[in-house]
Amino acid sequence: MPIPVIDSMSPRTPDYDIFLSYSRAADSDLAAALQRGLARLTKPWNKARALWVFRDKTDLSAAEGLPTQIENALKGARYFLLLASPESAKSKWVGREIRYWQENKTADTFLIAVTDGIVAWDETRGDFDWAETETTAIPKILAGYFSAEPVWEDLRFARGSEQLSLRHSGFRSAVATLAAPVHGVPKGVLDSEDVRQQRTVTRLRTAAIIGLVALLVVAIATGIGFLTQRNDARHQRDVAATRQLIAESRNLANTDPELARLLAVAAAKIDAEPEADSTQVALRTALLHPLRHVIRHQQLMASSLSPDGRTLATGSNDGTVRLTDVYTGRQTRQFTGTASVNFVLAFSPDGRKLATGSTGNTTVVWDISTGSPLHTLESGGAGNFYQAAFSPDGSTLATSTGHNTVILWDAESGRQRAVLDDSKIAEFSPDGTLIATGTEHGVVRLWAPDTGQQLAEFTGDTNRVHRLVFSPDNGLLAVGVLGPTVRLWDTRSHQLIHTLDNGSAAWGQTFSPDGQTIATGSDVAQTVRLWDTTSGQLRTTLTGETIAFGAGTTAATGDNGGHVRLWDTATGQRLADFAGHTGQVKTVAFTGDGTVLASMSDDNTVRLWRPMIGRPTTLHGAAADAIADDLRKGKSLGPTFSPDGRLLATSGRPARLWDTATGQLRAAIRFSHPGNIRAELFGPNSEILATRTDDSDWVQLWDIESRKLLIDIPTGRFGASSLNAFTSDAATIATSGQGSIRLWNTKTGALVHEHPAALYSRAQFSVDGATLMSIDKDNHEIMFRDSVSGTLRHSLSGQSNIGSIEAISPDGTVLATSEGRVIGLWQLPTGGSKLLTGHAGNIFGVAFSRDSAILATGDHEHIVRLWDVRTGQSLTEQLAGHQKTIRDAVVSPDGRTLLTVDDDATIFSWDIGALTGDLITNTCAQVGRSITPQEREAYIPGRDMEVCEI
Repeated sequence: MPIPVIDSMSPRTPDYDIFLSYSRAADSDLAAALQRGLARLTKPWNKARALWVFRDKTDLSAAEGLPTQIENALKGARYFLLLASPESAKSKWVGREIRYWQENKTADTFLIAVTDGIVAWDETRGDFDWAETETTAIPKILAGYFSAEPVWEDLRFARGSEQLSLRHSGFRSAVATLAAPVHGVPKGVLDSEDVRQQRTVTRLRTAAIIGLVALLVVAIATGIGFLTQRNDARHQRDVAATRQLIAESRNLANTDPELARLLAVAAAKIDAEPEADSTQVALRTALLHPLRHVIRHQQLMASSLSPDGRTLATGSNDGTVRLTDVYTGRQTRQFTGTASVNFVLAFSPDGRKLATGSTGNTTVVWDISTGSPLHTLESGGAGNFYQAAFSPDGSTLATSTGHNTVILWDAESGRQRAVLDDSKIAEFSPDGTLIATGTEHGVVRLWAPDTGQQLAEFTGDTNRVHRLVFSPDNGLLAVGVLGPTVRLWDTRSHQLIHTLDNGSAAWGQTFSPDGQTIATGSDVAQTVRLWDTTSGQLRTTLTGETIAFGAGTTAATGDNGGHVRLWDTATGQRLADFAGHTGQVKTVAFTGDGTVLASMSDDNTVRLWRPMIGRPTTLHGAAADAIADDLRKGKSLGPTFSPDGRLLATSGRPARLWDTATGQLRAAIRFSHPGNIRAELFGPNSEILATRTDDSDWVQLWDIESRKLLIDIPTGRFGASSLNAFTSDAATIATSGQGSIRLWNTKTGALVHEHPAALYSRAQFSVDGATLMSIDKDNHEIMFRDSVSGTLRHSLSGQSNIGSIEAISPDGTVLATSEGRVIGLWQLPTGGSKLLTGHAGNIFGVAFSRDSAILATGDHEHIVRLWDVRTGQSLTEQLAGHQKTIRDAVVSPDGRTLLTVDDDATIFSWDIGALTGDLITNTCAQVGRSITPQEREAYIPGRDMEVCEI
């Protein structure tokens, strides 16, 4: 007897065969196994599933009402399957799902599988025996619901992986019992059908073999190419689909980066030759988008970044708090135990504790390393907690309550230190010497945190104080009220400095890191105003409502339309728009180093962005203008990165060192020799800078930290036309000029060796410093010499134009050379080589990734390319953004970020850390979801394939 099977990939009514309701804490693994078993039992060979089962995998809210997703699934399901256990019997969420079914469906469609506890049916009463010791697994909401004993199956034995498989006879029997009424056939018929389907698969396999042999014979006999034509047609269809998905992924990259990634994954899974390489390129290109991860948390109420920027905390309406690794997107811990809303999250300064405040009149302080609560702080009738903040030294925790009380607690013991009455909110000064509180009627007070003594009182407004923030130097206190004004008070003189008119209610006041600017947001006007804190004058107005300052002059805003924007606050220029949120952006926050931006929205997501990926960082200040002018006029060499990527050196008089993250000037190097100081080479640990003067007679070594001259080495006329490389211990520096390469002792300045070389040849030391490599252009060879004795060890040849040495891989196995637009990769020590082509301009900036797997190259035509060192294939589409010739490239110490710099000293960042490992796994992990039915129908109709298995 054939069994009706619903095709899971086609439009269907109803949407699901079974709605699975269970306790996620008790039965997550069993529920997943049961879902698989129901989908696979009696599955025809040509269908995706035998039954379509809805199983929600998230931690759902304990708030009233069902989310639309759950209600729609219940509405569209034919049967309800309860995994009965003591935990599910107590679950409010399971109870609400059952109540919906009772109100809208019939009892004959309600199935039960007992996973733990006791179930007893009382035949006399026609109901479960609800005695406390008789039935513990069934929710009491089901009392009187059934007129006869319902279909139920005992799964209490199924705990280990061996018992959670259809290969286990007991588990298979239970699945068959539960599936039979859904299929509308007896269990025995279902068993027979499953056997029949397996035999069908066997017969089809055998028939296929026979058919293929017959087709082969026919093809040989008659020359009919039907099979080839059919396969060609399918292949062409796959190729066309793959190309279309790649094109759609590229088009959606900036407007919908989530979907762009999913379409790239779909293209890769179709894997149509000859598009396989293109799909890998599309995946990597999508991974280079600034969106790093999407963190989903049902009924999201609050989020906070840890002080070191590595952990994101999110709090939910259901009482759960989750910790997520910012860089991997993986959940590292979950705190439970409070049944109330978590809308207050505060990390201690050392990142070891997390305070969570809720509507339950308690604040819980958690030990992050163990996940255990350290203290539960009770408000003592003072109302719900609405704010929590640690003092800068972490010794004190301040909490504010709904009854206008601020309580100071000892963070170590959990004991109450002081109570500050008539106080709605509290804020510590950055140095910890002050705490400010605000009241319902506009009064602000300053207190000594250690004694609780009041130091000052500020008045002037009668509206409720809702925001207090100190300037970074503690000198100013910004007071925001429920009105359009923000007042700036001097914390030392206690005088009002400025009153800023925001035009409408001011929210989210924030100082810039240097304290020179304060931002005020407006939810009515959807604007953020930037004010000069010295003059009180308006500097510029940005679009948005909430704001966070990043590194240098960078800032990010979020608005009620779900938009996140990146700005240069010095110019007011909008640098980038980040799309993806579907609800109001509540908060934005940068990690301490400015490399990651977190935006929280009421769409129940926190999106983690790498805001500067593919974006320019320019040098700031009058010195930067002078450098740019020198570079344009050719008076200065191109800028050079330090090995750790934290500094950029520019030549001139003086030479200068710049912070690559902020574009701010860090130091100026001045010297008595005439002419420009050419800053060309950093030491291996970024602690030494080597410079030379215009006349090339001298080489200077500088201590970067102190900016002191360590040694001035007289190299003679043209003795140092180019500074090439340091040994790994910085004991020796190689220079080239006048047809030779010279090695100098960096301590004494003595000439160690001199070797003949091409006129403009560059040299490079091996990773261990034992070998010096240089180019013999006349003979097209790479020469390998002992760096101590100068003895020639061996040479490599095989390419007609070797050009110059650019870089050696960190593992010492690959040497990169360049000649014009071509890169040569040489395998060491064997000498095997390959050429990388594709650049339209001459190559200047070259760098290996820290794992030696990726080579980055930049050219005269402003393009960056990434290459697979092993295969020589291009990894991504070309990376554009620079407007001038690219001069240098470096990879950050953690291997995540590639920095490139051009002739305008403009720095670009590229997220190459996402390109390692399995690309599909990385992509799906970043998105955190699979393709929706609507997206499937629009982009990959008719294809029975999972895109991301989340």
